[in-house]
Amino acid sequence: MAIKSNIVYSLTFSRQMLNGIVETLNSTDEWLAQACPKANHPLWVIGHLALADNMFAARIQGQEPEVPEGWNELFWFGSEVYSDPSKYPPVDEVLAYFHERRENLMKIVEETDESVFLGPPPSEGMFAEAPNMGALLLFTSFHEGIHAGQATVAHRSLGREPMMKPQPAAS
Repeated sequence: MAIKSNIVYSLTFSRQMLNGIVETLNSTDEWLAQACPKANHPLWVIGHLALADNMFAARIQGQEPEVPEGWNELFWFGSEVYSDPSKYPPVDEVLAYFHERRENLMKIVEETDESVFLGPPPSEGMFAEAPNMGALLLFTSFHEGIHAGQATVAHRSLGREPMMKPQPAAS
């Protein structure tokens, strides 16, 4: 079974969907748009997903992730979402890290032997029960989809049209 091609497709598709939303955001206010109090805003979403890509890349390589100082407190699990832009790094910096970390993850996936993805997952942590390392990477696109949904709600709360407009079924 060629799991690597499924991982690459899944990661590519999920990022294309989220990039479509990200490209519509034009101001700091839009990056911090929350559909309701305490909802994750797009800036938090991309910072969080950048850290997730960073973590998954490190796990593939059997390492601990290196994280920019203060970013876990801003973007990782359990962090508080702020509406104050001064609490965050500049949008351009978070966005650049978001893109760079996915590029790095994709490079590592491409360079990693297929057997690694069919091998055992990390022995500890939330992925210890996954059937293999490949499942961990497939989870990455599911995780991104969850947060892309949050960014979509923020996008729609700004009065924007849906990103996808499926055609009605032919009768």
